Order: sequence, then C-alpha cells, then structure tokens
Amino acid sequence: MNEDEELIAAVEALLSDPRTDPGIDVETAEQAARAVGLLDEGLQNGPGVFRLMAEGGQRGAETLSSDRLQVLSEMVQNADDMGATQVRFIWRPEELLIAHDGKGVRLADILLLGLPWLSGKTSDAEATGRFGIGLATLRALATTWEVHCHPFHVRFADLSIRAVEPLVVPEQVAGPEWTVFRIPLALDALSASELFEWFETWNDSSLLFLRHVRWVEALSDRQGEQGADDETPPVMLSLAWTEIDQRRLRIDGEEADVRVREARTTSGALWRVYDAHVAPHGTSTRRHKAVGASMPVTVALPVHGPELGSVHAGLPVAELRAAARVHAQFDPVVSREGFAASRWNEDLVPLVADLWAASALDVLSDVEPSAWHLVPLPSPSDPSSPSRLQDSIRAALVDRSRTWLASQISLPCPNGTTKPLSALAVEEPQLSGVLDDEDFARLAGLPSTFPRRARDGAHQWRKVLTDWRSAGTAELADEVRVRDALISLDDTEYDIGQTIRLAAVAIEQNLDFLLHNRPCVIASDGRRLWPTAPGVAFAEPQDSEPRGAGPLDALGIVVNLHAGYSDDSQWSRRVLDWLRKQDSLVRRDDTAALLRRIERMGRAGRRIGGDTGCGVEQLVAVQAALGEVSKKVRERLGPGIGRAVLLDGYEYDSDGNKMPCKVPPAHAYLPQALESTDGDRFAVASGKTPGIKWVHRSYASTLLSQAQCGLSRTAFLRLLGVADTPRLKELQTGRDTKGYEADLRIGLSRDCWLSPAARTSELRRLGAGYTLDDRSSPDLDAVVQHIVAEQNPQERRRRTAALLQTLGRPGMITSSEHADVQAAEAFHRWKVRGQTAALWVWRLRETAWLEDTSGKLCTPEKVHLRTRDAQALYGQDDPGYLHPAIQEATSNRIDVLAALGVNGDPDVPQLIDRLRELRKRSTAPGLVDDRLKAEVYLVYQALAGRLRSGAAGTSGSALRKVRDAFRGTDFVLTDQGWQRASDCFRGPTILRGFRPFTIPDPELNPLWDALWIEEPSPEDLADVLKEIAQSGTQLQADQQRVMLEALRSLAGTVTSTDGPISLGLRSKLRWLPLRTTLGWTKQRPVYAVDHPAIARTLGDHLHVWQPGGDLQQFTGLLGVLKVHKLEASEAGVVAPDSARPDRQLTEDFRWAVSSLQDTLVRDEPDAAEAFTGWDWLMDLEVRVLPGLRIRMHPGEDHEVIEVPVDAHVDREAKALFVSTPEALRTTRGGGVAVASLFSAERAHVGHRWRDLWEVDWPQDAPVAPLVPSGQQDHEDRERLASQLRERELSRPPGPMVPAQPSSPVNPPAGIPSPSSMPAPPSIPAPPGAGSPPVPPTAEPRKLVSLVELQARTPQATCTASASQPRSAPSSSSRRAASLPQPRQGGAAPNERSGLLGYQDRDKEKTVLALLAGILGASGRTLEDQRGLQRLGADAVDSAGHFYEIKAHGGAEPADISLTSAELTRALAEGSNYSLVIASNLEEGRGTPTLRIITDPLRFFEVESMADVKLKGVRDADADAAVWQWPDAGV
Repeated sequence: MNEDEELIAAVEALLSDPRTDPGIDVETAEQAARAVGLLDEGLQNGPGVFRLMAEGGQRGAETLSSDRLQVLSEMVQNADDMGATQVRFIWRPEELLIAHDGKGVRLADILLLGLPWLSGKTSDAEATGRFGIGLATLRALATTWEVHCHPFHVRFADLSIRAVEPLVVPEQVAGPEWTVFRIPLALDALSASELFEWFETWNDSSLLFLRHVRWVEALSDRQGEQGADDETPPVMLSLAWTEIDQRRLRIDGEEADVRVREARTTSGALWRVYDAHVAPHGTSTRRHKAVGASMPVTVALPVHGPELGSVHAGLPVAELRAAARVHAQFDPVVSREGFAASRWNEDLVPLVADLWAASALDVLSDVEPSAWHLVPLPSPSDPSSPSRLQDSIRAALVDRSRTWLASQISLPCPNGTTKPLSALAVEEPQLSGVLDDEDFARLAGLPSTFPRRARDGAHQWRKVLTDWRSAGTAELADEVRVRDALISLDDTEYDIGQTIRLAAVAIEQNLDFLLHNRPCVIASDGRRLWPTAPGVAFAEPQDSEPRGAGPLDALGIVVNLHAGYSDDSQWSRRVLDWLRKQDSLVRRDDTAALLRRIERMGRAGRRIGGDTGCGVEQLVAVQAALGEVSKKVRERLGPGIGRAVLLDGYEYDSDGNKMPCKVPPAHAYLPQALESTDGDRFAVASGKTPGIKWVHRSYASTLLSQAQCGLSRTAFLRLLGVADTPRLKELQTGRDTKGYEADLRIGLSRDCWLSPAARTSELRRLGAGYTLDDRSSPDLDAVVQHIVAEQNPQERRRRTAALLQTLGRPGMITSSEHADVQAAEAFHRWKVRGQTAALWVWRLRETAWLEDTSGKLCTPEKVHLRTRDAQALYGQDDPGYLHPAIQEATSNRIDVLAALGVNGDPDVPQLIDRLRELRKRSTAPGLVDDRLKAEVYLVYQALAGRLRSGAAGTSGSALRKVRDAFRGTDFVLTDQGWQRASDCFRGPTILRGFRPFTIPDPELNPLWDALWIEEPSPEDLADVLKEIAQSGTQLQADQQRVMLEALRSLAGTVTSTDGPISLGLRSKLRWLPLRTTLGWTKQRPVYAVDHPAIARTLGDHLHVWQPGGDLQQFTGLLGVLKVHKLEASEAGVVAPDSARPDRQLTEDFRWAVSSLQDTLVRDEPDAAEAFTGWDWLMDLEVRVLPGLRIRMHPGEDHEVIEVPVDAHVDREAKALFVSTPEALRTTRGGGVAVASLFSAERAHVGHRWRDLWEVDWPQDAPVAPLVPSGQQDHEDRERLASQLRERELSRPPGPMVPAQPSSPVNPPAGIPSPSSMPAPPSIPAPPGAGSPPVPPTAEPRKLVSLVELQARTPQATCTASASQPRSAPSSSSRRAASLPQPRQGGAAPNERSGLLGYQDRDKEKTVLALLAGILGASGRTLEDQRGLQRLGADAVDSAGHFYEIKAHGGAEPADISLTSAELTRALAEGSNYSLVIASNLEEGRGTPTLRIITDPLRFFEVESMADVKLKGVRDADADAAVWQWPDAGV
C-alpha cells in the first residue's frame, strides 16, 4: 500500500469512527492538505441523514451558552488538556487569534475540531476540555474559522473542511510549534473593549486548578493603525508556584497524601493549595467522561485576606460564597454555566469539605492564625435545602467549621505554647484595648487570652467564635463582659488609663448605673472615690488650680481630679461629660452645682463638719450661695442641705434653765429674735417649755442680712428646715395602727391611748374605727400643757394669744390638708366613712387651755366670742365669753377660734328665738321704745348677715327657717309698730305717716329680700298721692314732703324703666289728681312752666302744675301725666321792632356768656353738658324794649296770652330782649332768659348768671373759656368721623358718569309705588320764602289743616339720581350699638307751645299722619318714637324701617342737619333708613310735599360739624318718592 492509499485508508477509518487511531502521522503540508480534502469529500458524500444531524448540531451549538465568548474559556481549557503552559489572545479588527504552546494538531483531531457534539476526551479521565463540543460555541462569533499548526492549515466553514495557505504569525505572537486558531470577525462582531471586559471577570486565581497553563495573555494588535481610540491595556494572568511539602490529612475518614503548594498572583495575593487524590466515592459515575482509579480533589485558600471563591471544573464555573476555591472532577452542564444535578457531584461534596476543613486547620494553626476569613458563617440567604452544587458545598463547609474545626483549633500564645479555644479568654468587643490580656484571663478564670496575633482586623474571629458558641458545638468560654470588669473595680486597682477607659466603656454601654457606687474616679492625691460620693464634688480639670477661692471652698467638698482626666482623648472626654451630667463635676464658681452636692450629702446622712456641727464661716458660705441661686432652686435644695448641717442651739430643762445643744434644722425652731413677722408667735407661746430645741439667737448677728446676700437670716434657716410653727408628725406603724399591703395608708385606732373622748365618739358616730394617715404634734401638746401650768395670768394670756396666732399660719389648723383626715372602717380594705379632724386638732379641742372673762380655763367648746350677733342673742348676759385680752389679740384669727370649736355667732334658730322673746315684751300696739328697738335691730342685723350672698354658713335651710318664722306673724318692727312682712315697705320712708316702713338700713336688705318686702311701687305712690289730693289744697308740711318725694320717685321710676311702662300704671297716672294753681284736678290739659313770671301769669288763667319743687325734677313724668310743658324760649316778643339795640349791653352780654361757659365747665359740668350752642348764644344782640312782653299760645282751645318778663331770647330775631339795662344782670332777667335755653340745671345756670355780675367782672374776664368735653360723646364723634372718612375713601376715583336707570326707581320697601309719570320740575321757592317777612299784624302763622290735607288726593312721582350714588360704607362699619332700641307702643314727645300758631312738633305730627296714610296702603303701621332720646329717628314702621322727619313750613332748604345719633342710625341701617323731607306745610306757602329718600347718605355730600350737615339737599338729584297734596284748584 503506497503512501496515498494509507492516507485514504486512515481517512476512511476516521470517517467511520472519529475516535479511532488513524495509524499514520502526517508530516508534510501536502499530505495534510490531501487528508483534509479527503475528509471533506467523505463528509460531503456521506449519508444525508448524518449530514442533516451535523447541521442541526451546529445550529444548536450557537446557543449552547448565554455567554457568546464561552469559546474563549473552552480554548484555555483545551490548551491545558494539550499540555500548554501559555495561552495568548490577539485581537485585530478583522480577526481574533488564539495561540498556545501545547501539543500540535493531529489528523485524528481534524474531525473532532470541526464537527459538533464530537469529543475525543471521553476516555481521558484527567481531561476537562471537549474539543468539538466546546469549539462549536465559536459559531456565536463566526461560522468560519481556521486552525494552523504545522503541517495542518485548515478552514472550517459549517460542515466544509478546506485546506488553506499557512498563516503568517509574528514570532512575538506565536512560536513555530504553536497552535494558532484564527477566527475572522465581521464588522462590529467583537470589539477589543468587549474582549477585555470579558477577561476582567477572570483573575490570576482562575488558573489555580489548570494542570499546565501558567500564563494567559490578551493583546490588542492594530497592525500599525494611527490614532486608534481603542488603546486597551493587555490582560495578563499568571501564577508563581512554590512547592511546600506533602501532608497526610484525613479525607473521607482515611488518611490521604496531600500535596501542599503556594501560588502567588501578580497582585501579591497568596493562595495555599492543597491537592489530594482520592478513590472514587460511591458507585456513581461521571457523565461522558472516564473515571480513573483515583480522582483529584483540590482546595485553594487565600492566606492573607478574603478573596472571591468559586467552584472549578478546571476553570471557574460557579461562584462559591466562601473564601475558598475548590476543584474536583465535577460534571458541568453542557454550557459550562453550572453543574449538573447528579449523584456524582453530590458524592464529591463531603470529600471537598473534609479537605477544606483540614486545610483551614493547617492555615490557622501553622500559617496565619488570623485567617478567620476562611471560616464561612451561616447567612439568612442560605437555602434550607440546597439544590445547587455550590450551595451544597457552602453548607458542608459551615457544618465542618462548627462540628470539627472549632474543636480542633489550638492557637499559639505569646509564651510559646498553644492553647485550645476553650482555654482562651475572650472579652466583649467594647472591652478590647481597655484592660490588659492578663486582666481578661483573670476575670475569665482561664490561663490565657485569645492571642492578639490571631485577631484579624475585620474582627471576623469574633464573629466566628460567636457563631461557634451559639451553635454549642465547641466548649468556648463566655466573653468577659463590661459588667464583670466593672465589678472588679471593688477589689482591683487599675491604673489611671485603664480606669478611665473602663468607665468610658460602661457609660457608652448604658451601664453607668454600676459606676455610681464604685471607686471609679481617681483624685489628684490618688484616692479612688465614688462619683456620687456624699460630700464630694470634683473640680473641672481646667479649674483644678483655682486663681481664687470659690464661694463654697470653706466647706472642703471640692476635690481635684487626676491629671489623666486632662488628656485629650475620647475616653477622658466621655467620662468628664458623664460626671457633668451626674452633677459630680463642677466649677468652683458654679454655686448651684455645689449646692446640689451638699443636698446629696444631706440625703445620704453626711454632715458638714461631722458631729461637731457646721461652723459660722461654713454656714455663712452656704447662706450666700443659696442667695445667689433662684428661689425655685433653693426651695428644692434647701431641705436636703439642711440635713447636712448641724446648728448651734439651746433648750430648756424642767427647771427653766437654758441648756446649749447641737440641733439639726429639721428638729429646731426659730427664736423670737429671728422671727420675720411682728407680734408674738410660737417662740412666745412656747416660753420655756422643756424639750423644745431652738436655734441660737447669735445667728441673728452672725448670719448675713438680705441686703448682703439676697436671702434673709430667717428665710435661710427656714430653707434648712427650721420651723416657726409646731411640727406635725405622721403616725408610724405601731400597736394602735393598722395597714394593708395593697394600701400605703396607715390607720390609727379610735381607741388609741392618745385619742380624746370626743374623737372616739365622733368616729363611732361615723361608723369608723380608724383615721387614715393621722398626725400628732408632741411639741404642740407640750406647749399647751406648759401654758396651762403658767402661773402668771398676763403671761398666760399673752402666750395663749401667741399660740392662736401661730395656729393660723399656713399649714396649721386652717389648712384642711393638715387639719382634716379621712375616717375609715377596716374590712379587708379601707372603707372611707367621712372626714374628721386630725388627732392634734382633737387634743387642742379637748384641752382646757382657753381663759374666759372670769379667768377660768375652759375647753374651746365652752367659750364664746363676744360678737355683735352674740350680744344680739345674749344681750347683757355673759355666757362665758373669751377673755377680752385674748380676743382682742386674736381679732384677726376668728377662723382659728372657729376651727377649735369656740362658739361664735349664733345660728338662725337661736336668733329667731331671741326675736320672739323681744316681740313678747311689746304688749301694747303702736310705737316701741328706742331701747327695745335697738335690741331688735341687732337681731335683724344678725339675720341679714346669715342671709347675705356669700356670707359664711349661708344655706337654703337658713332661708327657709327665716321665712317660716316670719310667715303669718308680726315680727317686722316698723315706724308704725310691729307688722307682718306683707303689710309694710322697706327703703327710704318717703310715705312716712301713710304707710309702715321697716328700719331704713341697707344692711338689712338681705333679710327684707328673704321676706319679699319691697319698696313702694309706682301704683302705691299713686294711691298715696290720691289720698293727699282728698285732703284739700292747703297741705301740711308732711303732706307736701310726701307728695314731693312720691313724685320724684315716680319720675325716677318712669325714666329708669327699660321698655314701656305697664298699661295699668299708664292709665292710673293719666288721670292722677294734680295740684295746680287753680286747685286739684284730674282733668287735662294741665300745663307746666319753669319760668316763674310766666307761671304766675298763666296760673291765673290755666291749670299750671305745682309739684312742690323745680319742674325739671319731673320732666320724665310730663308725658305719662299728660302735662303740656310750655317753653319760654319758643315764645315771641310783642312788637320787637320797637326795641333799641344796645352795643355796650351786647359787649357785656358776650363777656357774661364767655364767663358763664368757663364757670360751668369748671364748677357745674352737668349744666355745661345741657347746652351746646355757645357760639350762637355769643352772637346774640342785646336790645332794650321797655315793658317787654311775650306771647304764649297754650293751644288751639286757648287764646294767646301776653306775659310781662324782664328778659327774653328771640331765636328768629337772634336777639336778647331786656325790659331795662339792669335786667340783663339779674336772675329774673338775663339769668332766666339764658337758663331757658338749657335742657337741664336751669336754676343753677340762673344763679351762676347773677353771680357773674356781683364781682368786679371786667378784671375776671377769661382770655378763652374752657370748652365742655361732654357736649358730644367723644367716642361717638370719633366713630362718626371714621365712618365719614371711610365713606370718602370708598368713593370711586375719577369723574362720575351719570347712570341711566334702566327701571323706575323703587321707593322704600312697603311704600306704594307712585304711578308712572314724568317727574315734575323742581318747584322753586317763592321770592322770600326762605325767610318770610313778619306780617305787619304779627299774627301767628298756621299750618295747613291736616283734615284738609287728608281730604285731598295726593299726587305721587319718582325722581332718579342722574349721577352714580356714593358707595355705602362697609357692613362692618354699620353699627348702632350706642343707640337705644325703639320703644314698643311708641314714645310721643312732650307738647310745648310757642310764639307760632303751631309748634315744630305739630309739623312733625302732620307729616307722621300723612306718612302713616301712605304706609297704611301697604299694610304697615307707624309708631311715633320722637319722645325716645338719641334713637336717631322719629318713627319706625311695623317692618322695622326707620324714618327721620325734617318738616318745613316753607320751601325745602338747601342743606339739612343731622344730629350725631341720626347720622349713626343712617350709617347703621343703610337702605332700612329713610329721610322724609316735608315742605310748604304752612298755609299760603305752596303745595305741601313729602320727599322720601332711602339711604340718603348715598346721594349728598356730608359736612362734619358738631352735628352733621347734608349739603345740597334741595338742589341735588337723588332717588326719591315724592308725594304732593295740591289744592283742588291747582
């Protein structure tokens, strides 16, 4: 057979079985090419089914792995199988070259390399690569690739195999014997960065378990390209190996030879590698791989730090969460991205775990004791039932570490020995570095401490020991705790550094409570002290060498700390901060902190100065320090500081001798020399009572005053606990007490030996056997007994009074908290039955120590207080009154006497009995003598005091007892004798002689209130006036007085009544007989005039009322009595043109007016408030008219009466007429004329006028008179001004555009709309109508008859404003709180007459009648409210709409004035307010017209004066309803 035939035969053999040995070696390139051609031909001509299977295999291989560069890993693995030591990857833009120096390619390898799913390594137990299986993944990068290894140069394209030209490779890339794989790269198929990023997932340790490969390199070769952006540095992986030795380690229960090597990575990491060969485990077999007689198991451990772990099958396959890499003949899945779930793999896990445990023990014991990172710890993420190989391996490692490794480890100790873990002490982490190792071993009771060199910096060793200890698989000692170390402070003297560190750790761990009572603070003198040691305070380090003495240095309680505390370390800072929080670290000048230390010292039972007491210097220092701090602080610290102090004191023995002693403040009392209050107190009361300790009087001079330190001597001693009242002590458990475990209250038996009989009886009455938390006072008992034994009566009374004053101090007998206790019965628990006095109070009540007037010592219940009520009860008898010296000294302590049980004021039944006894003394009817009346008065006073609201002891039962006693009996003493309560009156005896009155004393009103005794009612007054009227016109003085006072009372009642008076009273007063100039009369009209001359003249013709006094007192009665008041100021002068003006008199008059204004403001403010027109009055002209007469018009039924007067003011003439020049200065002349202009106080004004002229008046003329401040209420004026300003501000800016009303203007709601018709033009006033001339005949002007107007048919029109109305004020400003409300039923004004043939009121009445008719058409009614002052409107309709009437006899004026009340009402009501302007109401003046303008302030300019003036009313247009009553002929 020639050479070619051999080649053909070899190829055919390979085609039949790729795993067969072809039997020839191909040596030349030509042979290789011929063989490749034959192989390709055989593949192409083979059965189609096999070809299709091969193609399918190739396509499947493309997606064999999710990692498209998996082929790179396969290349390295195959290179290792071929014995290569180096593998090189060269990336070029168009290709990827992979070269290795292993065995070359043989003929038998060609098919295995090109066909998928063919492997020639199934019989090689050591091989891990798979040739065709792995290389098929190349298709993820390219479908064509080449292999070059002399003599073969082959290209693989799908199932085609072709020989190609040799590849020229630079020597620096591959040697001549190297095998080079070329993978052509399409554009963007693989970039250099992608290649190198993939290699970043590898590291040197990835090569640990390859048999031959020691070097892997990845390069980028751009073949001379310039400016390339992808300049990626090469990747080089290599290991430097060192042989260590051979070991015999136990694996799977048997000793095995283990090869130990060390591999160092390029980064310096050291891996200790343990290789073992063991027999196959169990009966399982590998998948598609041969199994040898032994198999490798290898473990690599990072010696010096944790490294990434993994499970290898040659190269890494899966991550292992442990610091170890393990290798065995694991079966990976086809993609090599994990391991198969096979029995074979499971059987390898225990072998790996055994080798790992032995290896870890070797490293920890002999190589690196701190390599605790090798020991894996359980993790919450560990699966409970591992399903993956890597998880099973980790679980096995954790188990081996706990069950075997923990018990086998022995660590090298500093003394050269090795100790098992059970013999090594371990401290808590917080104690590390705090104490020495010897200290930890001693505290743990073990020979050594866990070695320092075995402790890794990451403290993994502690975590491992904690895990092993918690698992309980090893005998490990418990950690030495911080608490254990702290306890050792009691018997171990650590150095300063250790002490500070240990204390700091305890503080950090919240164990500082263990430091409080341990010597953990070292002083500068070496003493070890408790941080809270009583009587010690540690100075701040910076204050340890004070420049000057601190305020409390005299006490010697401040100690300097050791210098070690001044080190700037976290330990010392933490300890110092803690000491500050404990108030143990203080500045020498921190007074409050030092005081707190003294307070603790006292609470701990330690004293400044020990048993010798506190020196004066020390005590003064404490006083000054307490004076520096706040009151709150010193009150909190004072008692504790007092326990740390021992004072100089004294006491008296049984013979009265003073004995010096040392006394704690809590057991001492203040002597009188140190009392802060005047008068006798407890020191005086105690006298020389034996056994009571007093602080020494010398402290009054040695201690500081309040001026010196801010705290007085007495206050300082009280703060310390020195008392100035007897101490009350709570009874402690004893023979006479009882208690329950669940209740802290202690019960004192009612039958205890200290209990007085009265206490025992009271507790029996309450059904109680015990008092709870009772108190006694041995010191008080001793003082009382000493007072009783006092032989000097004056001294005894003084001491008694002093003790009573003491008992009234806070916290004593008047304090229910200390004087009262609960009474309870004991039945399985305390059952409270009520309250009773404390034991100490009962002992005071039951001791005879109070002296009566006879000098006898009595118990408090036997003594009476001498009071007004007691004297009312006992009269001149002495029931056992308290000694007057004692009562006088304790007059301010009646509460104390009452608490002791001293009898005070009698109760109601006693007083009633006394009254009944006094009533029996009056046997004859009528008046009683003054002596008996005085005694009755005292009883009444006592009863009134019991009934007075808020009086002590007032109750409903007392009221019932009083009423029951007086019901149906004549127990009321009056000015007409004894009467029943229902038959008499109280109050001022204005009806004396006509009705019986009680004793007129307001103090008795509570009694009269209880008995429903009232003052006379208006009806009673009217009845008495009727009785007086029946006695004739000549009245006695008493009758005149009663009439005058009754009328005054009626006037006061009417004017002060809220709302309308009753109809019955109104009816009774309307026909009440009145005394007039023509006698008594019930008929009306009756006139009233307050001008004397007019009254005399009119009295001859008319019934002029004579009430008996100044008419102004009865102004309020005029309306209800139907009395018409005639005003002189409204009268007209007869023939005024005949008067002569007098310039000098006018000047004198103006001086007098100015002086009068000034005088009234200064001396008569009420009169000054009654007139406001001073400027108008000043402008009057004085005219002399001899025989001056004025006309008075009483009414339509009477003729005009002319009355001669001395002076008169004519308003229209603006003149003062006088009959003679002298009349100007007289009261009857100028005084009466001016006074008639005032609304009140006219008599005072007239007299003041006269007084002005009786002095040398020109020299006293005031430069400028004072202006009355009350003429208008200031607040109203300010509010009105504010409203006006707001109204002006709310007016829209800019020119006003006339508004064209789109609909007829509506009149006020409820007023019938006038018929639609053109608005008539304004009716001009006739010439001179504004000021008509006085008719030559001076006849009175008359109004158009109302009857005539009502007979006419009114014509109604509407007018509309041509301009935009002003904006109304905001609703918030519309307030009328200062104005009264309309009076129900109306309030008609008083009627007056004047010069005109009508009054202003007549015009208003006409307008009201016309307006009522208009409103009546819409179902509304109208009420006259003109008599109600300051309402701000004249009438109100039934819908609550307000109307203000401005009535004019002639034409409508240009401006209209509103009073402040009217403006306030208009602002408040807005559209609910209408201005009714009436014009031409006089006969012959034009057509009577009513113009009704709703919300008038919206249309007119407002001018603010004393009153307010609406400008341009006549000429301005406004929305209005106009009603006219033309003549029938017009």
